[in-house]
Amino acid sequence: MLSPKQPKIHTALQVIDVEENMILFEKDETDCTAYFLVDGAVKLYVYKGDEEHDLHHVKKNEFFGDHEIYSQTPRPVYARTLVPSKIVAFRTEAELEQFISENRWLSGKMMEDMSKKLAETNKAIAARKAADTS
Repeated sequence: MLSPKQPKIHTALQVIDVEENMILFEKDETDCTAYFLVDGAVKLYVYKGDEEHDLHHVKKNEFFGDHEIYSQTPRPVYARTLVPSKIVAFRTEAELEQFISENRWLSGKMMEDMSKKLAETNKAIAARKAADTS
């Protein structure tokens, strides 16, 4: 089955070329920059002891780090590129809103992504509660 072609990204903001294996942010950083992956792959992960545990692999046309731009809270995870990638960085809510207004088709996608993240968080909380009561 063929997947529908994604519309082209339009933005006045800079599209940044990022090398493979580049750390975009680290856990507990207070930087509130949000990101959009134009092309490539990014891994979100945490450490348990000395071991990396993957939480999510960001795909093309997906937002990440967007929660912190609104909540102004420290980052809960690390983010690193897996391959050479192209990203757009938003330092303010106004820049993010500008990007979405330039790419209206992304507003629904952003809501869908946030809903998926919330569902994953709720599932993890439920699993932790179940493990605590065992």
